[in-house]
Order: sequence, then structure tokens, then C-alpha cells
Amino acid sequence: MMHEAMNTLSPRELAASAGVSTDTLRHYEKSGVLPKPARTRAGYRRYPAVAVTRVALVRRALAIGFSIKELTRVFRERDQGGAPAVKSAPSSAIASRASTWSWRRWSRRNPT
Repeated sequence: MMHEAMNTLSPRELAASAGVSTDTLRHYEKSGVLPKPARTRAGYRRYPAVAVTRVALVRRALAIGFSIKELTRVFRERDQGGAPAVKSAPSSAIASRASTWSWRRWSRRNPT
């Protein structure tokens, strides 16, 4: 449950909300796809509520074939106010990844 006074989540709360482990959160943080969280006076990490959305976006991007390295660059640029472009993969490859992801999503919702 979200810590009401600070409107933040502990690593365990964020992990449960996003469907990942706390180890995954630490990996995302070290890789740069998840910003370093604020810390309490006692040194505990506290993530903003929007981190749930960021982790979900990372998971979707990884599922369609983006690498952590690509996502790190994209998020760094985005977080600095830029409009990132994925230069390491041709546009057709990105479209193919998105198409594959869309098909997987559709097939899960419409089993045969």
C-alpha cells in the first residue's frame, strides 16, 4: 500500500504493483531505466507513484525486443526533456517489434 504521508512506494510495494521482483527494480535502477528514488532519513528507498507506469513501460518495451541499453538511452534523453529517437534499430525493425507485440497481446486476449 502506498505510504500516504509521502505519496511514495517502498521497493516491495512498487515491485508488487508492477509485477516484478525487488531485484528487477534494482537492476532497472542500476541500468538507468528507472530513476534513482528518493531516500528517507533512514536511507530507505521511496519511489514516486509514477514509477509503476515507468516499470510497466520498460517491461512492454523489453517484451517487444528493445534492449536495456536502448531503453537507458531513450529514457535519459526523455528525462532531460528531449524527444528520443531509437537510432540503433531501423524503423522497419521497430515497426516489426511493435507488430509482434500487438499480435501477442491480441492472441492472449483471443485464445483459439
